[in-house]
Amino acid sequence: MPKIQLLTESESEILLKYKDSDIYDADLELKSIPAKRRLIISNQIQGRQVLRKKVKSWAAIADDPANFTRLMLPAKLPFEQCSSEQTARYKAKLVSGELLVDLTGGLGVDFAFMSAKFQKAVYVEQNKDLVACAEINLPIFGVNNATYVCDDAINYLKNMTEHASVIYIDPARRTTEGEKAVQLADCQPNLEELEPLLLEHADMVVAKLSPMLDISKALRALKSVCEIHIVSVDNECKELLLVMKKDHQQPEIKTYNIHHDREEHFDFTPSDELMAVCKYAYAPRMYLYEPNSSILKSGGFKIVADRFRLVKLHVNSHLYTSDDEVENFPGRSFEVLAWSGFARNDLASVLKGIKQANIAVRNFPMSPEKLRSKLKLKEGGKDYFFASTLADGKKVLLRCRKI
Repeated sequence: MPKIQLLTESESEILLKYKDSDIYDADLELKSIPAKRRLIISNQIQGRQVLRKKVKSWAAIADDPANFTRLMLPAKLPFEQCSSEQTARYKAKLVSGELLVDLTGGLGVDFAFMSAKFQKAVYVEQNKDLVACAEINLPIFGVNNATYVCDDAINYLKNMTEHASVIYIDPARRTTEGEKAVQLADCQPNLEELEPLLLEHADMVVAKLSPMLDISKALRALKSVCEIHIVSVDNECKELLLVMKKDHQQPEIKTYNIHHDREEHFDFTPSDELMAVCKYAYAPRMYLYEPNSSILKSGGFKIVADRFRLVKLHVNSHLYTSDDEVENFPGRSFEVLAWSGFARNDLASVLKGIKQANIAVRNFPMSPEKLRSKLKLKEGGKDYFFASTLADGKKVLLRCRKI
């Protein structure tokens, strides 16, 4: 294990001075410091700035000057790749038991929040520098039940002697050429190959995968998936989690969207979507609804209409309408103020008095930028325009106000 290089008192004074600054602002002062020490200080400055955005509870501890000479923050890349606090807390809700084994420990954010639900936890990571950092940092961040192991995930798994309640794995999603990998078989380690071995050593496996992954392909490739969790933060799809167990029925798809003031949930099974009855609209009604990004990723297009008694604009238009307002819809809700086709006279009536608006297109043969130029509207304001297609193929423009 490499020797931990903590900050000296004089270096911690530089950190205090520049902890809120762009790293380039510290260049002049850092130039007089040896290169190896300069990199350590730079990592400490940049790491804390990323923590303030992604893991605020850790940032509060890291920003305490008493901890400047106690913590060892790694290079910037692990911070960019780590989970946010919101998604880590979500994972912690899914798990509990006697033993957690995290086969791809990384910065340790997921491991730290999940480990609190277990009597014992093992952090496994092949990067020796990350292991060294985790071993000194995680106890300061509140992890007191962990063992730290520097090993390859597959090698550790093959040699496990203790059965785990949960194994957590976050396969690397970059190819050898450095490109992002979204196919299951392109991730390392390969879950398709490891699935039997993982379930031999654990009651449950939780795998974090790219939100770009094709869910139907994943279900065909992996035979033991019992739950699929699609997690968004502020309507941006962040994570796809597969929960695997040996004995399971039909997998359940669980969508989750985290806002600062609320959380949106919508769960269904593939058979629910298959059996759902969905009607289609030949004209928009009083209200318009756009499902959140987790639902759109899930493919639950008919079931969301069925559950909330909505009418879908078109089979490919993933917008919904109703005569009566639906409360607590998992997504955005709008009042339809006016709508028209794209004939010049029709557009003139809908656009009358409007100088700026937010523009979105759904199943429409024009980009938002080109449509904005055509409509001669500035960006922003309280009005929203949706360009889309109705059940009969007619192209329409809907002027809406967000509820």
